[in-house]
Amino acid sequence: MKKLTLILTIVMIVSAIGGGLTSVAFAATNNIDVSDVMFDLQNSQIAGENFNPDDYGYTDEKELKVLAFAEYGFAFNQANSDYNIYLYVYNPSGREIKAHRNSVSIATVYENGAAVDYDKFALKLLSVSDGQYARLFYKFKVKDPTKLYTRVSAATNVRRYDVAEIELNFGGETSEAYTVGNYYEYSGYAQGFGADSKAESTLACTTDNIDTLELKVNSTFYRYDNGMYQSTDLSSVYFGVPKEVFSKYGKLQQIKANWFETHTERQIVLKSSEYYEQLLPYIGVSTLERAVPLGKIEDYQMNALVTNMSSLVEDDFYFKYSYTFDGDHRFNGSTARVSNYKLLWLFNSANGVVHPNEIAEYAKNYTNKIDSKNLLINKYSSELFLKNVDEGRQYGWQGVDGSGIIIDADSLVTIDGFTTGNDFKDWFTKFVGFKIQDEAIKDIKPIYVVTDKDIEGTASAISQRLLISENDVETFKNTYLQNKLEGKNTVLFRFASSNYVSIPLNAGVMNQGGTGWSIADGKMHVYNVGYVAQQTAFLDFDLIWLKFLQEAQATVIPCVSSPIDVFHGLTPPPIRNSSNLWAIIAAVIIIVLLLIVAFKLLGVAFRKRSKK
Repeated sequence: MKKLTLILTIVMIVSAIGGGLTSVAFAATNNIDVSDVMFDLQNSQIAGENFNPDDYGYTDEKELKVLAFAEYGFAFNQANSDYNIYLYVYNPSGREIKAHRNSVSIATVYENGAAVDYDKFALKLLSVSDGQYARLFYKFKVKDPTKLYTRVSAATNVRRYDVAEIELNFGGETSEAYTVGNYYEYSGYAQGFGADSKAESTLACTTDNIDTLELKVNSTFYRYDNGMYQSTDLSSVYFGVPKEVFSKYGKLQQIKANWFETHTERQIVLKSSEYYEQLLPYIGVSTLERAVPLGKIEDYQMNALVTNMSSLVEDDFYFKYSYTFDGDHRFNGSTARVSNYKLLWLFNSANGVVHPNEIAEYAKNYTNKIDSKNLLINKYSSELFLKNVDEGRQYGWQGVDGSGIIIDADSLVTIDGFTTGNDFKDWFTKFVGFKIQDEAIKDIKPIYVVTDKDIEGTASAISQRLLISENDVETFKNTYLQNKLEGKNTVLFRFASSNYVSIPLNAGVMNQGGTGWSIADGKMHVYNVGYVAQQTAFLDFDLIWLKFLQEAQATVIPCVSSPIDVFHGLTPPPIRNSSNLWAIIAAVIIIVLLLIVAFKLLGVAFRKRSKK
């Protein structure tokens, strides 16, 4: 058993607050929050030994660890409680830990003495060591320990804390997870908090290991075209779990996860690198604040993009711009139809495909270079996202209290195929040439353990079999084979189904009067320059625990996994088959003739009925 950590610190702090010892920091404020991390540690014991900072140092060979998990201020009389939880961290890399997006995973529900649920608790950074020990030691406090206090105050003998991991933000896009893997059992009271406020401290703590699962999480998606410009995205993550865990604990029955769900703003993908380069300087610029000059127009195409862009959902949006025609058609001006639109997402792709990594990198760069003040979850510029999600889904952190949701292996998922609810409309839509998938994919397992047979065949076959992106198949196969080599099963977790919209971006040159697409030569000039898309983003996706079921015995094992951002790749809208044009014309003629015949028959029947 690993014995008490930080007991001397707690005793000294309580004594200082009580006036028994002299300490400027504590005596002046009566507040443990303001004590320096080095003061606390230098008056404490770590694993039964007096703390000496020289026993620790900067090294890449050691991993960050929690030196102490300290319960403070729990009182016999709850009205006198000054309850808080503090964590002391050894950071051997010396990298700076940022003040935001730090958390700790602690058990919140117990059954028969075993932890059966965990929540993430945000951490407040209180103190960092400096001087010769700069950034080597950190002191954190649980921001809101109410849920923990409610649970432990109902305990009779001991106050138990099962701590799975700590997640710390070193300034990257996501926080990094480190294993704690201990439980801490506190009993008794520090001096000043017991039944007799003058009695000596009886506070004691024991600690030992708990099981955790260290998981490397990757994401993928499957896009199912089920509308003219709409698709269903099946979002998944996958990771390796040791086979011995399955042998010992049984079937993987449930997974608890959390993420921040939101919609992206319109994401523009251009085919032309020329258009793209011209618009780059105007990313993040409001069209009412600054015109978008395009200068010389070659073959009347240069300003096609900014004249009119097809709406993603509801309204058209325009750029204010200036333009110049050469030769006989030379003039200067700007459009009369201008809305306060800001160019936010802009990509260039000749084939129209944008990889998820490009989207994440774009969000990071936009935030760093253009808008680092108005942040969503202290991470990305809020300008890039909308405060809504698909109907029936939840915006923001998941679950009733935002602490995550539990998905059961038996809760099967279905992806609907295309249907308007009208057989004729369905027939006509497909007849005019749209390649639409109309057969629903039923009974999709949300939790699936991958087998060798699942990764056989072509990339297309594997993609359709596992419902993952064909672009991700090679990476998925390599991960599966590496997991197998390490004695792990690969688990595919399909956690969400959402809408993806992708609409052609058609543009043309308006005439001088701004009333149409024609130009001075009287010809129509309309071009497809790319497309506009919108998708759901799952930010800081985090696995919290896995529950295994062996007959009637359920076992919850907390996860140690760094959060990831789940963006899906962008793909162009389906292309209508123009070869059906004559068939469409013929169909229209036939329909008109049938209607004429029907009206004539109705007229004859009406006249006969009138004569009677």
